[in-house]
Amino acid sequence: MLTNPVFRIDLADYTAKNSSNAWGYDCFELERQMLHILPQIPAGTNVRLIVHNFSPTTDRADWCRPDLIFQVEASDPSVIRAWIAVLSAEGVAA
Repeated sequence: MLTNPVFRIDLADYTAKNSSNAWGYDCFELERQMLHILPQIPAGTNVRLIVHNFSPTTDRADWCRPDLIFQVEASDPSVIRAWIAVLSAEGVAA
């Protein structure tokens, strides 16, 4: 039996050193690619977001679609909560 498809987003694919010479992810490249890729993914797909304890850099993920099922993976519960807030329909203001 086929279940919902799974699409994997790994922030390690978007990491680079920032101006303070610390590792972080490139939120602009992530958004650019997600705005291009996610419209091609069927509704109901499980999107596995592996964040490696990188906190979100914006208050809202404009590329997030409400018809996708997001699963956030990190070892720090506070990072998971921060990403869930950003991925919610209302953003962090909720």
